[in-house]
Amino acid sequence: MYNLYDYVMSIYDPDYNQLVKLVPENKIINVPHAPSVYNTHVKKSVETIGFVGNAFFPNIDGIKHFMEECWNDLLLKFPNLNLNIYGYVGGTLNNWEIFQYENVHIKGYVADIDMIYDEIDIAINPVRFGAGIKIKSLEAMAYGKPLIATPHSARGLETGRNNAYIMACNKSEFISAIEQLVTNFSYRKQLSQNARLFINKNFNEKKCYEPLLKAINS
Repeated sequence: MYNLYDYVMSIYDPDYNQLVKLVPENKIINVPHAPSVYNTHVKKSVETIGFVGNAFFPNIDGIKHFMEECWNDLLLKFPNLNLNIYGYVGGTLNNWEIFQYENVHIKGYVADIDMIYDEIDIAINPVRFGAGIKIKSLEAMAYGKPLIATPHSARGLETGRNNAYIMACNKSEFISAIEQLVTNFSYRKQLSQNARLFINKNFNEKKCYEPLLKAINS
């Protein structure tokens, strides 16, 4: 099938590494997403954790698992902490799943993405399976939001692990990461800066799209 095409596009490094085993390397073009980077104000106190997702099953599983495993324990430590859930994923959660947790807010679809990242102080991506690069992870980092990600939701971002974002592999690591971010303003500021620098260096438009432009113009 691949031989039918002049080029085959991948969207992140793990796909590229698999494709080069099947197709001559000069036929593979790696074209990730290049988000715009913003200078975002880091507030001194943390009020809101945010998750953004559509009604795709990995998003549903991820946010349910995070609430079941982590949320009540976090509220024991930080009773004023809020969890905002943006996008159509919120509509998949029934009343019982929401009302058993305090301080969880279903925001639904928000047309202005700037508004989302202005409201939240910490971004999470607890997705445990799925496909492709996780644009929500890239966007949170581009907005300078401290991001806590699973190994799966950070695929393709491995070089930024625990410098541009925090990797959390289980319940205790998620809770510990949030606790660090809530209680350490300097750490949040540094992580915010590191995240934007990481996106600027690794996911700028030139790096992401130049290979495709060269292929088109060749």
